[in-house]
Amino acid sequence: MSASGQSRNSLVAEPGQTAHEWLAHDIGHVIRLGRQLHTAFKNADSPSLLTPAQFAVLLSLSRVPDIDQRTVADLAALDQSTVSQLVRRLIDKDLLTSRADPNDARRHILRASRAAVDLVESDGRRLRRADELFLAPLSPAERSWLLTQLRLIAFSRLPDASTYQLPESSDGIAIAETNWAFGRLIRLCLQLHDAFWAEEIGSIVTPVSHTALGVLAGTGPLEQGVLGEALSLDKASTAGLVSRMERDGLLEIRLHDGDRRRKVLRLTSRGRDTLKLTARPFACVSHRLLEPVRPDNRGHLLDVLRKVTVGRQ
Repeated sequence: MSASGQSRNSLVAEPGQTAHEWLAHDIGHVIRLGRQLHTAFKNADSPSLLTPAQFAVLLSLSRVPDIDQRTVADLAALDQSTVSQLVRRLIDKDLLTSRADPNDARRHILRASRAAVDLVESDGRRLRRADELFLAPLSPAERSWLLTQLRLIAFSRLPDASTYQLPESSDGIAIAETNWAFGRLIRLCLQLHDAFWAEEIGSIVTPVSHTALGVLAGTGPLEQGVLGEALSLDKASTAGLVSRMERDGLLEIRLHDGDRRRKVLRLTSRGRDTLKLTARPFACVSHRLLEPVRPDNRGHLLDVLRKVTVGRQ
């Protein structure tokens, strides 16, 4: 069926579908996987010294020096409480300086250090390279279309700094450029997805645990390593996830009959009930996230995202 002809329900997997079908329709999983793969490309040569949020804050201050924390939050597309914590840590690392505004003692003016500017320039090159590698399976037209659709989602509730008319310095990566970068857009989309999840589902089950429940509902009993591979988690992360889900009564662990070192996971009745209980709010999260995108583009957006995420596995 064409993207324009897909029904509303085709955008959301239902309990009972196969693992592949569940993962391919779970927009949260697809976005998490996109973020994970992009980070891997970015850190392929050596780990970045800045987190994405630190980069966003320091980028804002390296491009537009001597601004206050509220403006930094807008430019970095972060909430003010997060920026406040980041600023304190970055000052402790001598990457930022802060001084009181002579015209308003309650307002503090921030400036990035030379070392911070150098880090931003280095991470900016990483960001460009990671975008090139990540989007390589797409044609130029598909890349432009995908980024346009992701921007609709990412900035549906946040200010878009690429539209600001602040005077930026002429060196290095521009704020507007990062607001068209896949890495930043996918982070903002995941951030929004998790906010919707908190509003609709809360602490009943985490997004990753919910995806694991869906996989087990579709496949039946599954070895722990196979589940981890399906979810694109490393061994330690898989072990932690399984331990938490067993503790919460969502799954049970049995030792493999032929190899006692291998663990087989089985959905419990509570796990199945949790899937049923969250089916409607899960669908609501997906559709709220995709709401800024035209209905006839939503199916195609998932297709393109799958091409660069699930399609790489």
